[in-house]
Amino acid sequence: MASILDFTGDRFERLASWARYLYWCELHRQRFDAWVESGIGVDDDRWKFVALLSSWYASLWVVIEGWQQVPLADAAVDEFLAAAPKYQDLLKRYRNGVYHYQPRMLDSRLTEFLEEGEGAVYWSHLIHEEFCRFYWELFASPPIPASLLPEFRETMIGIVGWIPDTIPAARVESLRQTGREAIAMLREAEDLTSSAAQGVLEAARQSEAVAGDTELRMRAWKQKMIVRIKSEADNP
Repeated sequence: MASILDFTGDRFERLASWARYLYWCELHRQRFDAWVESGIGVDDDRWKFVALLSSWYASLWVVIEGWQQVPLADAAVDEFLAAAPKYQDLLKRYRNGVYHYQPRMLDSRLTEFLEEGEGAVYWSHLIHEEFCRFYWELFASPPIPASLLPEFRETMIGIVGWIPDTIPAARVESLRQTGREAIAMLREAEDLTSSAAQGVLEAARQSEAVAGDTELRMRAWKQKMIVRIKSEADNP
């Protein structure tokens, strides 16, 4: 797993620039998701739906483009990218249709990707999540003293604007961290045998079990989605 300390000099700036585009993309997705969750039907305001979706999709292509140009590498991200090169091509055309003036209201650049249906929708959401997971993992366990990590993270947030701490992988790690902290406190208090300590230890074990099970379910689900995306991309 890569660490933020693997990036120095010009490579760090290229990474930070990529992360900034990812943050902008995340803001577009949040606006789109909030509109969807508001319960407003597409038929009630279809052009706002298209506008918000298009801003997210177009910015997502820029993140993919940056991933290739930095360049960056991650097994899960690259697997999703390789699963559907057709979607990458269509998303690039979609970005061009959104951010380059097109005189036709229904230019093919704007319709082809949308016409791909659920496969393209799932792929867009999942590749976005994998980008966020990759960025978060850079700060998950860098080889620096734990006391310096908060300041280090705040510095990066000041540069980029954000670190994605609410993604599923972050929540799983939070469960594990809570258990580790509880055990460390008991050891410091030299109390591992009292009934209260045993209760805390059991809670820590349960947290680890839940975290592990969640992780396995996430991996299985991702593999299932990769198979589905490949199938739908090859057979629209």
